[in-house]
Amino acid sequence: MKKQTFHNVAKAMSYMVLVAICAFSAFAAIPGSAEALIALVGNEGGVGTVMAATTTTLAVNTRETVDGARPRSATDPGHIQDDVSRFVTMIKPDDFTLDTLLRDMESSEKATDLIVNFEEVEFRGREDVTTAALAAPTGTTDADKFRDLAVGNSDLWVKGETVYIPGVLISGKPLQLRVEKVNSNNTIQVTGINTADNVVPAIADATTIYRGATSYGELRAKAENKTLIPGNRFNYCQRHLAQVEEGYIRSMLETKSGFNIQDQNFIRMYDFRTEMEWASIFGTKNKTWSKEENEFVYTQEGVYHQLTKQLDWTAAAGITNNTWIDWTKQIFADNSGAEDRVALVGKELMATILKIDSVQKQQSEERVELVPGMKIMRVETSFGILYLKHHKLFDTVGHANDGMVVDMTNIKRRPFLALNQRKLGLREAGISNVNATLIEEIFCLETRYLDAHARIVKTA
Repeated sequence: MKKQTFHNVAKAMSYMVLVAICAFSAFAAIPGSAEALIALVGNEGGVGTVMAATTTTLAVNTRETVDGARPRSATDPGHIQDDVSRFVTMIKPDDFTLDTLLRDMESSEKATDLIVNFEEVEFRGREDVTTAALAAPTGTTDADKFRDLAVGNSDLWVKGETVYIPGVLISGKPLQLRVEKVNSNNTIQVTGINTADNVVPAIADATTIYRGATSYGELRAKAENKTLIPGNRFNYCQRHLAQVEEGYIRSMLETKSGFNIQDQNFIRMYDFRTEMEWASIFGTKNKTWSKEENEFVYTQEGVYHQLTKQLDWTAAAGITNNTWIDWTKQIFADNSGAEDRVALVGKELMATILKIDSVQKQQSEERVELVPGMKIMRVETSFGILYLKHHKLFDTVGHANDGMVVDMTNIKRRPFLALNQRKLGLREAGISNVNATLIEEIFCLETRYLDAHARIVKTA
């Protein structure tokens, strides 16, 4: 009898486990992007309030509904500990291109202060210009062989370097001089390399000259060292907050449409990401005093307004093949950027670029999926590869005719406080009879080597 009872209990428990597994699987399979926000719980630095099992299930669903995403499983040991921002990128990643790319590339370094300082050192240039004419030599004395040449930037040069001057020909070849010493009055003393008797010939004012290689004698024991002093720049970390509320009593009611707090979370999260994307692109760096809040409020400098290189176009002239070639030359040449860049543009600029013959020929190419859920047009040019992407935010803030080209290797997220959500105990504190969730992130972008990026502006 006892054996049969034990058998029945075991059988009943088996059915219960089976039912639980089926119910759990069915819940996990429920479609809908609203649940993506719940994946915010359980991340590093966050203080989530939703059960870990729910977080795991919804996070799996979120990742697996995106084409090309890495399959996830509840048994993945790193499943719950993954960076929350990787899940956030799955909420309409196409609409927040810059933020999505930076989060997916994991290009971030934690900020230890709300003021983020960073240094950058440009490569030594190779081009200079003469600032005064050098008269023709009168003989072959030392005064004719060792002459002071006035230049625009004497700090560019070191002793022993070659001065290469294509604009002055010696027997059909560009003139080459050797730097003997760098003077303190913005001149360099030079001697001829490929001239008769090493005499330095006449050189006109405003002649472009180039820095070549160094050359030293056998007895020289050390090389000249040119110390490059880094430039210092900074940005402010901006605090972003979003709050979602639902009345406690209302949360117990059933709506005809099924609209609930999770749907509100998704809508608020979409707006929250829009705000962060706007600040990252169009924000202005400032420390503003708030009389109402009785404290300073920091706002970060967006990438678009930091850029110093600008490519202009007009409605009358349009963007021709020749203009496009010149643009790609300015984007890729003479800077220390990567061989591929990302162009984020408004709809009118996008339409104009797509009408360029050389771009049209590549429209049939398969789009490149840089990150799951985001496909970008790959345009090959003679100077580098450009990933072209229509960015909807440019359309909604008055920049439909504008855009920017960014070198993603020289942009970094600097989070002071990682993206997180936490429950606000408003009911418990007697403030309001609502269920409330606060979403928060404090960060800024670090944009290095501004010459590697460019802003595109329609001027007329």
